[in-house]
Amino acid sequence: MIKLEDSQIWESDTGVVQVQAMGKSFGDFRGIIFSKKGDGSIHYVSMIFNEKNRLVDFIESLNMTNTGRSIITREKVNAQ
Repeated sequence: MIKLEDSQIWESDTGVVQVQAMGKSFGDFRGIIFSKKGDGSIHYVSMIFNEKNRLVDFIESLNMTNTGRSIITREKVNAQ
């Protein structure tokens, strides 16, 4: 069984999930889901809450592994 913790990154060949802590009414955690491209870039796809262990089941179904890394986000530069 997977133990979720805040700021975990789970990864497979095709995707990445960033785990974020939430309040108890939301199932304790949510996962931000990204698709992973061949060039190494990732793109936002969706968000899933861990109610009834949905996030854990999703991670297990894709055979994801905990990478120990974190995702660094940055703002887009507006071209003018």
